[in-house]
Amino acid sequence: ISRAVRWSRLYRRHFQADITSSFETIGVSVFRWLLPSHADVHRFGKGPDNSGRYKGHIWTKIKQFADDLCCETKCTKAEFAPTDNGDGGLDLVGWVPWKDNAPGRLVILGQCACRPDWARKQDEASGARWATRLDFVTHPMTVILIPFFLRTASGAWHRRTDFSGHLIIDRLRLLRTLAGTASQFSKLPALKHVTKCLAAKEGAY
Repeated sequence: ISRAVRWSRLYRRHFQADITSSFETIGVSVFRWLLPSHADVHRFGKGPDNSGRYKGHIWTKIKQFADDLCCETKCTKAEFAPTDNGDGGLDLVGWVPWKDNAPGRLVILGQCACRPDWARKQDEASGARWATRLDFVTHPMTVILIPFFLRTASGAWHRRTDFSGHLIIDRLRLLRTLAGTASQFSKLPALKHVTKCLAAKEGAY
């Protein structure tokens, strides 16, 4: 079995939470790069090391997000299962605040898609989907972060028809955006798994 196949199996069984949670932390840095310095950026995802602003039941998170954006909710707590502590497909949020309480913000919504089926999942964080939950005055931008090199040999996008109108940040853009900042990610839980994977030896064919 190749190293790639072994890694895929181990990822699904043991490492998925660490990998996805770490990728969300990386995504926060990307959002901070995209937005001005006075913007608010937070993790919304349910990762085990997310101890930030949005925690607990999904309704609590949605209500907090609505309060942060000074907008109304379009859903109710009764629409969600009592045990739903998920994120509704939304991993990252960022917005530029005003010094008033009127609704209407520059808002970006993020999905960190670590699996090859990222194209199928990208609309989970779309403005259209979240507009069924929050009464946005301005339509949010959706950003999809993927750890894959999504390019052809010429540098153009690979499988451009998979895009749904969202901003795609693939591995090439991630590396260029985060260049020179690797030290801040040295304590991510995923690092130990990636190190083991890189150290593994391919078997002889």
